[in-house]
Amino acid sequence: MFFLVNDITDEKETPVLMTMAGASLYATAVKICSPDDHKEKPYKELVKALNEYFTPVENIVSERYQFRKVKQSSDQSINDYIISLKDKAHSCDYGPFLKDALRDQFVAGIKDHELRTRLLRESRIKFADACEIARAWEAAQQQNAAMEEKEKQAVASINNLRSTPFVIEHPN
Repeated sequence: MFFLVNDITDEKETPVLMTMAGASLYATAVKICSPDDHKEKPYKELVKALNEYFTPVENIVSERYQFRKVKQSSDQSINDYIISLKDKAHSCDYGPFLKDALRDQFVAGIKDHELRTRLLRESRIKFADACEIARAWEAAQQQNAAMEEKEKQAVASINNLRSTPFVIEHPN
């Protein structure tokens, strides 16, 4: 857009890029283009060379290994676990197998044994369905814990009242 807005001609694209990019990128471009002169390199070729230089090579086996190690931590919510799985799967190049890989690792990495057992009962469960079941399970667990806490507080209040001496004063 910069070149278009500023009416920069094709011949000037490379010099403008080298001028505007700063000393660090300039030095990198000189090294990448060597032994050729970077000033003579067409803009599109220079950008392609810089992109290849700065884009890290992904090792799919390593990425998938890291993905397979993702487990739900003890303090991690289902939603956060799902996000971390999707983030790790992003660079695994699973293609059309992505949803199955996400589902399989989701189930394998769930911290709640009962929930995992519940999900394993479904022979053809989809990733989205497994996520919904897990979210509902987590919400039910949280609601149940909140209700149990309220019951404990109520019982404690009643026990506190029972242990407090009740004195009736009689008028003389």
